[in-house]
Amino acid sequence: MIGGRGAGKSTIVESLRFAFDIPPLGADAAKSHESMIKHLLGSRSAVSVLIFSPSPSPGYYLIERAYKQEARVRNQSGEIVADLKPGDIISDLEVYGQHEISEITRHKGQLAELLGRFVGADNEAAVSEDGIRERFRASRKIITDLDEKIAELDLALAALPGLKEQLKRFEETELATRLQEQASVQYEQRILDDFSNAITGFGKEGDALKPDGASASTVLPSEKEVKLPHRDDLANIQAIAQDMHDAKVQAAEILEIAAQKATADLAAIRSVWQPKADAVEATYKSLKKELEGEGFDPDAYLTVKKQVAVLEPKQGEKDQAVSELAIEQKSRQSIVDEWEKADRKAYRDLEMAAKKVSKKLKGTVRASVRPSSDLGPLEQILRDGTEGQISQALTKLQEHEDLLPSKLAATIRKGAQALSDEFGFTDSSSQKIAAGGETLALLVEEARIPPEAVIELNVGRDGAENWRELDRLSAGQKATAVLMLLLLESDAPLIIDQPEDDLDNQFIAGHVVDKMRVAKKQRQFLFSSHNPNIPVLGDADQIIGLTPVVEDGEDRTKIDQKLCGSIDKEEVQELIKELLEGGEQAFSTRRRKYGF
Repeated sequence: MIGGRGAGKSTIVESLRFAFDIPPLGADAAKSHESMIKHLLGSRSAVSVLIFSPSPSPGYYLIERAYKQEARVRNQSGEIVADLKPGDIISDLEVYGQHEISEITRHKGQLAELLGRFVGADNEAAVSEDGIRERFRASRKIITDLDEKIAELDLALAALPGLKEQLKRFEETELATRLQEQASVQYEQRILDDFSNAITGFGKEGDALKPDGASASTVLPSEKEVKLPHRDDLANIQAIAQDMHDAKVQAAEILEIAAQKATADLAAIRSVWQPKADAVEATYKSLKKELEGEGFDPDAYLTVKKQVAVLEPKQGEKDQAVSELAIEQKSRQSIVDEWEKADRKAYRDLEMAAKKVSKKLKGTVRASVRPSSDLGPLEQILRDGTEGQISQALTKLQEHEDLLPSKLAATIRKGAQALSDEFGFTDSSSQKIAAGGETLALLVEEARIPPEAVIELNVGRDGAENWRELDRLSAGQKATAVLMLLLLESDAPLIIDQPEDDLDNQFIAGHVVDKMRVAKKQRQFLFSSHNPNIPVLGDADQIIGLTPVVEDGEDRTKIDQKLCGSIDKEEVQELIKELLEGGEQAFSTRRRKYGF
């Protein structure tokens, strides 16, 4: 796409990005994209993109998306395909806005993501990592819940030693003997109340078993929906499903009847027990006055005895929770081991991708991988999980080569002094991070520090090699190195808005267009450009001339079919001379000046 300033080239590129819902990689690019789409669309307009998909069978799709709405995909019949996303049709489509490639060069983590394009799709590994993350979340919840339960039990049990001491002193008096019957009745009351609660829980289990509907859900689709070649052999599946449904119904009914009977039986027991308990209570009231007259406090004794009876079983609950926590922590360690193993594999795969890239771009660009000094997600976890400044601690962590999040998590669990000893944190930083406790340690354990890519460009001349890392290159050379990566093999289209803005002109003519001419046989490129080298030397198959106009006070873009076609078309040649070469006079002046 070629055209003057304001012709709409960037608008088309960003509209395509919007339709496919591809987020910009750079922060500046993201702001520019959002501003442009908001201004362009607002609540009045939508973007439509027609796609031809050649495989697995040729077909067209229409993507439609309005501002602040999800994209809709229609098939060739015009029907909306539910749950189909634009990315399902072209999964690896790449879109880069103005100066976005240059912005990417400043972020080594994003450069590593670009290298990841050459790792190859490993669906099994992706599914495995998703499974590990899910197990991490489940494990974290169990451990957090158990920790909270143990903390609550500890809080309650903190009063038990003092209460036991009080009870011991009470029992050294004659109160224990004289109030034995009343204390026993209180104990019986607790037994009845606890069992009543158990029956309620039993009834709820029956309610949970009740299936929805009178019959089982349909297992086999109808003949109209799907043609099954062995439908007769599978027919009995529905009968089995109905048997399972009926078993649930019966089980729910049995539990409901049992809960009702238990409630009635317990009520009968209470009816016999209650008059006897009332008699004991009446006796206690008379005895209470007598004891109070003798200087005793019978209510205090009974209250302490009841509190001790309630709290003592909680020690057993705590012991059980501690045991369950130990088992879960051991199980979680195996998840951590799997996670680190998957991380090491991903690193090795990225190293192989770097070697592959270096081989394909031999003599021009080479790539390698190293552990990142940018903590990325781990830094965010630490900031979110602590209060106050921890900049000193983050700086110290960056100094550690190949930092393992699991090691940091283990040290957090040991406390502030361990953090200071192991990582050199100040006392203040150590205390703040240690205060995050198990909750923070669990999240740190799940973090992954992505590696960083080292990209080098050969800036040597006349066959001499002079390799420089991106940090030592000009902005144009940096962008050139990254663009060379983007141009490597892929089946998906690549869309870039004015790549020449950030490229070294020497490399455009000497390297970039050569790669484009080869790669365009295997994939589709869509560029907007002001540089004649790209469409001319790159031998563009389709050049589209954009013309800015004003209609009804609004800026518009027109595409004249006469100004569309290959470089062989006369009208297109004139357009290139006018727009990209600065006009016939400018072109002739340069030709005379340089002796062309």
